[in-house]
Amino acid sequence: MSYSVTGAAYLILSFVMGLLAFRILRYWEKEKDTVAKIWFIAFFSVFLFAVSKTIVGLFFADNLVFLKMSIDVGSFFQAISCSTLAYFVFYVKFYPRISPWWGALPVFILGLISTIVSINTSFNPFMEPSGAINWGASHFSLSLILRTIMLSIVIIPTIIIFLEQFIKSNDPYVKRRAFGFIMVFFTATVLELLDFIFLNSLKLDIIWRDVGSVILSVVIIFALLSTWGRDIPKKV
Repeated sequence: MSYSVTGAAYLILSFVMGLLAFRILRYWEKEKDTVAKIWFIAFFSVFLFAVSKTIVGLFFADNLVFLKMSIDVGSFFQAISCSTLAYFVFYVKFYPRISPWWGALPVFILGLISTIVSINTSFNPFMEPSGAINWGASHFSLSLILRTIMLSIVIIPTIIIFLEQFIKSNDPYVKRRAFGFIMVFFTATVLELLDFIFLNSLKLDIIWRDVGSVILSVVIIFALLSTWGRDIPKKV
């Protein structure tokens, strides 16, 4: 059994995502609101993604089979979360003229293709001297390219939606909530670029990915605290 800094970083992210998902679940159970249901599925999928990385990083950091498996499992959970975000984008911008499933299904299919490619890709993950896990993936990997495309096509429109809400709303709470989501998704985008592109191309230490995960967790906590006491509104 071998522990890693990566496992500790994902443990923090797991706790924060679990807290966020639980808060939205409580609101959904109370109001039966569609947007809350969408966000719960999206954030719970990210929570499961982080938990899978936590388990492997804390208990199986020296096990090549489990490390490789966590890459494939993580790709699948990302497919679920991204397709749910695509559903949200279409629900907010186009429903009822266009069914949100027209947004969700293509993204989910892209995610499944990415997962299948990942399963058939020879990754060679290992633990760095710093204690961070190097997943052994080239930035030219088709699986990573597909995942980058998938994340980009849902995160950017989501940021735009909350940016529009931040600009147009006169409600201070709504502005705080929108700004919080913008910061969360902006940080996630930076972390995505760091993970999939800059670490390899700029030859940065792998541990910066874990630092990024902790920073993302802190941003999520601030977003939660800034809107504590009121729940998310219905369709924005």
